[in-house]
Amino acid sequence: MTEETTVKCQDCGLLAVVDAEKKHRECPQEWRDDGDRPTWLAREGCSHSPACHVGEFKLADEYKVAVPPHDPDTKARTEKGRKYLHVITMPRVCPKHVPYRVQLTPEQHIEQAERAARRSADATWEREKMDIHREIELMRMNWQAEQAIKQRHWQEDFAAKQAEEKRNDDRVQREWQAGEAEKQRKHDRKWRIIAGIGGAVCTIVGFFGGIYFAPTNSPPVEPRAIQLTDQVQFNPKTTTPSTK
Repeated sequence: MTEETTVKCQDCGLLAVVDAEKKHRECPQEWRDDGDRPTWLAREGCSHSPACHVGEFKLADEYKVAVPPHDPDTKARTEKGRKYLHVITMPRVCPKHVPYRVQLTPEQHIEQAERAARRSADATWEREKMDIHREIELMRMNWQAEQAIKQRHWQEDFAAKQAEEKRNDDRVQREWQAGEAEKQRKHDRKWRIIAGIGGAVCTIVGFFGGIYFAPTNSPPVEPRAIQLTDQVQFNPKTTTPSTK
């Protein structure tokens, strides 16, 4: 019951009748409607006026000072009945109001209200728990989606880095192979020149040796150019090898 809602004691299950043993009993519907105490309650020694079972309002004090307006349609037959009816039908704000149900005592009304409150609290908790579970599941799904995006980006970056490293390795390998090939060409050319020079030297030595050791009656040998390897020529007239 909210503070803004007005209720009536006439409709509350906590409106009670005090019996001879000072126990609170149900205030019957006919007393709530007429305002006059039923005769059968009087025979059982019940109180002359209804009371609030939880003491939220001092109804007995209100009865004493109540001034009911003139109402020709009232069901109350006595002055007391008109006062009781005026008090219990007065709109008021009550946080402990419990809707009245026939044949239930005030204590039973409280028990039912507590059970209803527990059921309502349990239902509220179940809804909140479901909301929490949904929120957690949504967070988990969002986290998984973020992780999948991060994983995909990492794989793309890793693949790009591997491709770049492979291109660099291939370039270094090609440069190294080109350098080694150039070194080999220079080495081969160097040894071809050395071999050519060596062959020319041997030819010159053989030529002059032949002249020196030749018999004196041998016909003179006509000097001629000697073709050497690797474009090296030796001209005996210049005594200097030349390379074309």
